Amino acid sequence: MKKILLVFLFFSFICWSDVGFGLKVGTTGSGFDLTFGLREKLNSRTGVSYYNISGKLEKADARIEDSELNLLNSPFLIDWHPFGGGFRFSLGAFYTDTYVSAKARDQEVAINDREYRVSNLSGKISLKNNFALYFGIGIGNAINKSNRRLHFSLDIGVICIQVLQIFH
Repeated sequence: MKKILLVFLFFSFICWSDVGFGLKVGTTGSGFDLTFGLREKLNSRTGVSYYNISGKLEKADARIEDSELNLLNSPFLIDWHPFGGGFRFSLGAFYTDTYVSAKARDQEVAINDREYRVSNLSGKISLKNNFALYFGIGIGNAINKSNRRLHFSLDIGVICIQVLQIFH
């Protein structure tokens, strides 16, 4: 997957003159975006964002010795600027490798009002499907039409991590 992405990025710089680069920070982590101008009001955008935190959690009734939250996200989006300016609608997909894991040792656990002694307990929660649909709106265009070097952008969107079911 990494080799395919690197080859795509290399040939994208050769083939497209309208390429924008941006740094980002958000709920999917921190990282970068590459934007490619396709038409006057249409761009494609991809990138990578990552966040990881680990540590110990202690509460009065539980002690988790090792816990970790890992967010790795890569968008593949089409941005449509209907008025030709900064306002945009975005549609596409996210590749996401997100999980939460925890380990606990030597504790007493109550299940259905019954006490159990646990010597080693571990768990991991991750997404079943690594691809998720994305719908969003935003402001900003990384393709530089005005020769400015610094741009600001804002995205507000929804990543649908569950399969959408339609009931008849």
